[in-house]
Amino acid sequence: MSRTLCLTSRFDHARIRPVNGLDHLQNAVFYLFRQSSHHGTRFDPHMEGSSLVDVLGLRRIGAEPTTERLYQSLPRLRSEQLRPLIRCDRSVEPSTADLIEAASAAIAAPHLRGKTPTAREARRALVCLLRDRMPATSLARALGLSRLGRPSRRLQDSARRENASPPDPKLLFAIAQFARLRACRAASVSCELASV
Repeated sequence: MSRTLCLTSRFDHARIRPVNGLDHLQNAVFYLFRQSSHHGTRFDPHMEGSSLVDVLGLRRIGAEPTTERLYQSLPRLRSEQLRPLIRCDRSVEPSTADLIEAASAAIAAPHLRGKTPTAREARRALVCLLRDRMPATSLARALGLSRLGRPSRRLQDSARRENASPPDPKLLFAIAQFARLRACRAASVSCELASV
């Protein structure tokens, strides 16, 4: 890698040590979750490549068993200790666009047009979250479900099912929080640009 990257000095050898005790494990977990801020990387502003969003419930992609193992291995660790690591201001209100993007991000999908149960559930959650903000026709267009001015059958079905049974509360939480994270990151980027 040193040759490929044309570095003047070599990479330091990896110092791999076995985890020795709960304090060491907790320090290792915090060390891993702080890497992007520690190294100043900006390639993943919404933290979609980090498992921290899974641990905090911002993404619903079947990571619950791993998250449960983490909390079982570290019984003193609480999500409130990890939440500051995402640097998200709870007073920031996400926009409609943030919620739509977050619905895809929460299920790790490029869009919500799929026929999978996960995409359908995410659409139902989005209908629930946006019911007071956006008419169904606009939401259908924004999701790419309808080229026409009227709501697509899928969106109407989602709205009917949403009224019949509410979507998964954990998915609603994930979408709302991921949207807030997106809004916070957009606000911090615009502040940085304004100060330059």
